[in-house]
Amino acid sequence: MCMMPDKIPGARPLNEIVLHGSDWTELGEMFGILCDDDDAQTARHVRNKIGELADRFVLRDPAPLPEDFRRLELIRGFVSLLRDGSRGIGYCAPLWQGLLEIQDDWTFLRFVMVLLEFMWT
Repeated sequence: MCMMPDKIPGARPLNEIVLHGSDWTELGEMFGILCDDDDAQTARHVRNKIGELADRFVLRDPAPLPEDFRRLELIRGFVSLLRDGSRGIGYCAPLWQGLLEIQDDWTFLRFVMVLLEFMWT
């Protein structure tokens, strides 16, 4: 179950969001989606928002806004937390490290979309 932006009482502004690297549902908050669980509908909403964000970085029409850069920073930080939290779990840490090494923002975000439901520690 997820709540969309028009239904969230007291949603936090982007500069107050702190991610912990627990699971991908944390990413919903930066788009105004509060996630109670990790169901497919919630994943689709979050994935769509990440896709829209990625498109603004590559198409530049409309141009990315300051909050888009903050969202990108939060997503990269989240992946970094995943990497740190999964050290010692065979494939996980190297996968997240490889994702972090992608410099191109559009490519990075597109792979986040693909790997979204695997993002948990």
